Amino acid sequence: MLIDEACDSGARLANACAVVGITPRTMQRWRARIDGDDMRMGPKSKPANALSQAEETEVLRVVNSPEYRDLPPKQIVAKLADKGQYLASESTIERLLHKVNQKKHRGPKRPPTSVKPREKASTAPCQVWTWDISVPQQAAREMRDRPLVIGLQGQVANHRKRLGSKALVVSVTEKAL
Repeated sequence: MLIDEACDSGARLANACAVVGITPRTMQRWRARIDGDDMRMGPKSKPANALSQAEETEVLRVVNSPEYRDLPPKQIVAKLADKGQYLASESTIERLLHKVNQKKHRGPKRPPTSVKPREKASTAPCQVWTWDISVPQQAAREMRDRPLVIGLQGQVANHRKRLGSKALVVSVTEKAL
């Protein structure tokens, strides 16, 4: 490489990298990748405390048994600890389930579903009662200085006029005062 030749001739790495347009750290990473020392790829050797294939099979057998198949790893480890057993940590069980593609919903509950509310229907008078207290902006400005009861009566009257409704309007002023 040109940078290596420049450094061998006495140039500093930072100056040689600046001429080429890269950072010195990039050059160090490239050299590590060529030499096989790139630590970004993780450790080359298997950790000393890693589960063996037989231990992984045993953990999966226990986790998928009828007693534990609906429980998350956090509860599985706790229940096994109550029995005096230790197979693996929560995070190891999580990693193992992810590895074998079993990292799904592990509970007895079903996933949430949306339920459409029932429609209200009446077959006779006085079966369904609803109310609408929405107030348009203009009416809200007009009612600012009036008592709420008078404002509600005005809204009900306006509502009846708009819809041509034959609904019975009950006066609330007598009860409110």
